[in-house]
Amino acid sequence: MDPTLPAVCAIFLVAAFVQAALGFGFALVAMSGLALTHDVMQAAGVVNIAGSLQIIAMSVALRHAIVWPYVRRVLPWAVLGVLAGVWILAALDHAVAVRLLGASIVGIVAWNLFGRTADGGRESTSRASAAATGLASGVLTGAFNQGGPPLIAHLYRRPYAPEALKGTAQFIFLVTGLLRLPVAAAHGQLTTATWWRAAIALPFVAVGMFAGLHAARRLDADRFRRVSWTALLLLGVYLVLHG
Repeated sequence: MDPTLPAVCAIFLVAAFVQAALGFGFALVAMSGLALTHDVMQAAGVVNIAGSLQIIAMSVALRHAIVWPYVRRVLPWAVLGVLAGVWILAALDHAVAVRLLGASIVGIVAWNLFGRTADGGRESTSRASAAATGLASGVLTGAFNQGGPPLIAHLYRRPYAPEALKGTAQFIFLVTGLLRLPVAAAHGQLTTATWWRAAIALPFVAVGMFAGLHAARRLDADRFRRVSWTALLLLGVYLVLHG
């Protein structure tokens, strides 16, 4: 038996809890933990599979809350961004790009936390901001599988209910993540061993997801946003320091 297996299962439980509670964070938590004991490429493959399965489950569970007008404005641009991100994957410096992403997240979150009210976003989404958000998220997904922050920074400013925010994000993550699977396969991240580890972790992902969904129901909309912005701020700082 692999001596690291209990730790891997615990990491996935925590990662799934964070994703279910806030609508993002699975990849960061899982990769941060697994990178301590596993090869980065192998860890990325397991995270891709387990994260995709959770996103599918959450998309189904929250399908009633998805804001389809937002999806229709952002998703086509995100799809184009994924294709562009895959194409320029070899041309970008990963560390520099991720640190720039982290710095922009810190600025956006600081503005939302301290420069405006938590529910100050507008219901409507301009075509320009939708295009920029979709392209940025898609390019980062295609190139580095880190497309969540731009989407969350834009979407979570909308005055939607917490379930609507999470459900909408999961559906967009689902489509762009499926588009990137061939890239993961081409980089040798989807081996038999990777699928086996993901299968072992799946029950813990399920427990973490249900616990996270339950915990999130205890937060009202304002508190949910404050917690989400704080978590995103920490994510931005992490990316700046460890890109």
